[in-house]
Amino acid sequence: MSADLLPRLDEPGETWCLLQLEFWLYALRNPAVRERVAAPYRQYRTRLAPPATRYATAGLEPEEVVAAAIALYHSLTLQWQGDPRPFGPDLVTRILHALDRRPARGNDGDRSVPRPGERRHRRWEPPSKHR
Repeated sequence: MSADLLPRLDEPGETWCLLQLEFWLYALRNPAVRERVAAPYRQYRTRLAPPATRYATAGLEPEEVVAAAIALYHSLTLQWQGDPRPFGPDLVTRILHALDRRPARGNDGDRSVPRPGERRHRRWEPPSKHR
């Protein structure tokens, strides 16, 4: 996904995220409204999936990449509104640029990225109490 698709966290008007959170909370408590709030996100994921294809891997669809980018942006916007000191307003852009520089998928020397058709899932295990 192009970093240009998401504005900086300090852009004027980025407080919309606070209102959007209120809409989601209302929709989750009121199922009749839920579809109206969810529909634009489905449209965003569909519209932004083509540029996100380059980040997809086996087991990770472009729409999932978009969903994660939207979640990252929303979460960081909320954090920025509450306390902008811990990170710069261009953090989302810097993260996307870092992802852009990752090794190509399926590179023989890089086993950290699954090859096409290869599925790797690690089971999550809680941290040991005796560390």
